[in-house]
This record gives sequence, C-alpha cells and structure tokens, in this order.
Amino acid sequence: MRYMSGGTVKVPMVMRAPIGATGRGSQHAQSMERYFTGVPGLKVVAVSNAYDAKGVLKAAVRDDNPVLMFEHKLLYGSKGARAESGAVDATSEIPDSDYTVPLDKAAVRREGKDVTIIGWLLMAHYAMQAAEQLKAEALTPR
Repeated sequence: MRYMSGGTVKVPMVMRAPIGATGRGSQHAQSMERYFTGVPGLKVVAVSNAYDAKGVLKAAVRDDNPVLMFEHKLLYGSKGARAESGAVDATSEIPDSDYTVPLDKAAVRREGKDVTIIGWLLMAHYAMQAAEQLKAEALTPR
C-alpha cells in the first residue's frame, strides 16, 4: 500500500524471520530473503551480528515502510559460537545508548584494493575469513 500510494499511506510493519541451514533437516534450511528483494515497496535487511541486529531493528521500527528482517539461525546465541557445525562467533559489543543502523547501506567490514568479497548473514563471517586467508597468502613469500 505504501508503494502503490506513492508514499501517502504508511505501512509501518516489521517482520523478523530466522533463516538458514543448521543441519536439522531441509524443512529448516530455507533462506527466503531472496524471494522478497525484488518486491517493490518492501525493504529487506539481513544482519550478521548483534550490533547490527539492534540498530537495524530500531531503524526498521521507526520506518514507515514494511521491513523484512532476516537473521541466520547459526548467529543466534548469547556469547560465542553455537555447537552446530559451521557456526561462528558473532559476538559484538552492543551499546546501551540509542542508535540505529541505516537500512539502505551495506556494511563495509574491510576495504581492499584487489578483490571484492560479498556476504550477508552467516556468509559475511565466512567472507571475512576468506579475506584474512587471502591477506596471509599475499604476505607469504613465493
């Protein structure tokens, strides 16, 4: 309605959804964010750490558009990595202060000059691991 009305009707709605494979069977392994990214009027966000999850959620609640917020299940947990294979430690400092994370900008975790690696949700952590591996290989004499 917000998109179809040219912004005259507000649709302040936020939907959070856990997604991603965890080794618990195919019925629990969907990554649905890709189905919604092409829908006009929907804002689709995918977070990779707790800091961004809090900031994006606050920004989404304050937005007058419908926002779909996806979170990978293997990133859930209080501190440290979960027990499942493939889990990563997504622990991050979360300030008590009020802050938001923009819904319309990707997080650049590391600047480079030769290669661009893109990842979201759990894959953002694997992308950072790949970047570290490439850096180590570049520094190793041949």
